[in-house]
Amino acid sequence: MRARDFLTEGTYDSETFNIKRRPLNVPLLIQKGAIFVTHPHSKQGWETGANIPDWQFSLITLHNLYHEPWCADAKKYLKPEAYNQASKQIHSVTDGKYNQILWSIQKLGIPEEQAFLDAVKENRMSTINVDTAIQNTPPAWQQWIKTLPEQLAQEFIDERPTPDNVDIQEYTRLKLASPQPRVVNVADLLKVPKNQYMIGLAPDDVIADINQKWGLQIASGKKYEPTPGRHRDTAKLSGATAAPSVMINGVITFGVGRFTAACLRGDRTMRVWDLRG
Repeated sequence: MRARDFLTEGTYDSETFNIKRRPLNVPLLIQKGAIFVTHPHSKQGWETGANIPDWQFSLITLHNLYHEPWCADAKKYLKPEAYNQASKQIHSVTDGKYNQILWSIQKLGIPEEQAFLDAVKENRMSTINVDTAIQNTPPAWQQWIKTLPEQLAQEFIDERPTPDNVDIQEYTRLKLASPQPRVVNVADLLKVPKNQYMIGLAPDDVIADINQKWGLQIASGKKYEPTPGRHRDTAKLSGATAAPSVMINGVITFGVGRFTAACLRGDRTMRVWDLRG
């Protein structure tokens, strides 16, 4: 669902807690200017004294800036040391404040897949109707896709919605080593040079953290990622609920973001579809 699907006009001041919440990508919303985590504000004004603890802050939205004059100076009183605490507490705000955040997301045109942590690829793939999606593809592709478990078929359709001859020749010769996802050691995956190359496509700060965590020296490669922050966003989610990545002859080929997130979290194992051929 989109932000506007949850929005109830005229409830920006509501003190209730009835609206269904979605997990928000707080760091990105701060970066984009949808929300501002500031020093506390009271009737006496902005409270910036040294005796104010880090966990005390005000959460101000773009909606506030548009509609409440006292918020005009909010950008002058940002409190970065409270950002982590704001991320933890933001889902306990009132319905009114939550609607303000949704309004701000809409106003800035922030894409759903960036604004909400649950708008990840796995959710999108689960809506794919396999039979409908492959009906206009070559017969060889249709025949092969139908041999796969539904979740794996959806992954391939998402990655290759209009397969060309190279795709058909490369993938239709593959066979599953097991009808169910396998649990593999992340450390073993990181020993494979091509998997290290895949990690090298991530932002440099992500590579640095993985190198430090795993004692590696993965080199930085060319960057293709349109949303660099997604690796850390995905890493905030539990690996236990992540869809399996696709491993072809030992190389993580699809679901590289999930693999990178597992490395960032320091997961010992992860699930993969093991294709060989």
